[in-house]
Amino acid sequence: MNNFIFVETKPNNMTHTEIPFREINLESVRSKNYDANLERLGEHSNTCFICGKRTASDAYVHYTTDGNLTNNPEHADSQGLYSVGSECLKKLPTDFIYF
Repeated sequence: MNNFIFVETKPNNMTHTEIPFREINLESVRSKNYDANLERLGEHSNTCFICGKRTASDAYVHYTTDGNLTNNPEHADSQGLYSVGSECLKKLPTDFIYF
């Protein structure tokens, strides 16, 4: 079981019955081998954002300027979508994965 560090965010116009957007601190899911994998394999457009290995997956995570992954596709501090490999997808809640 993953120990996610969730950061609850709630836009001003949400009611209490809606589910708030969430964020996960990237470092809580990033592989401890990420830097070593980048050093060994190099960084490419198909590099997994979680483990640093190359991926053929068409899945992405949304990354913010404060170092978190978010399930909010319109986050104001977005840095965009980043590739995630099929093994690393298993580490994330499904609402954080974009195809």
